[in-house]
Amino acid sequence: MKKILILICVYLPLLFLFANEKKEISIENAKIRAVPPSSLNTGGFMIIKNNSKEDIKLIKAESDISESVELHTVTMVDKTMKMRPVDSIEIKKNDSIELKPGSFHIMFIGLKAPLKKDEKKVITLFFSNGKKETLTVPVVEMNK
Repeated sequence: MKKILILICVYLPLLFLFANEKKEISIENAKIRAVPPSSLNTGGFMIIKNNSKEDIKLIKAESDISESVELHTVTMVDKTMKMRPVDSIEIKKNDSIELKPGSFHIMFIGLKAPLKKDEKKVITLFFSNGKKETLTVPVVEMNK
């Protein structure tokens, strides 16, 4: 009985310590834009928080909802907004980045089936620190 009490006294504080530890990467407000059934492409948006002590990059996204998934940004070219693929999206240490319309986002190209509002789809994000996050993301109507 004494051994059990000692083990509890030693390991219980460790459990609380690790339970309160922040994940290196956290994702908030993830969503996929609902588009008309005839649309072949759509975007994914979210806030990615880097709670670590090092800069990291989102280097890839995967999903089975489309033929390909790319990281994109929007830039001004000759007074026209143009969408372009990027190799990665950097998230500074102890900072966050918002993937949003008109900026960095995830592009789903060649949708395999129409997306329905309120459906949930799976996306996996891959980061330069070797971590990956698999998310179940709602399809939502967006104003922008």
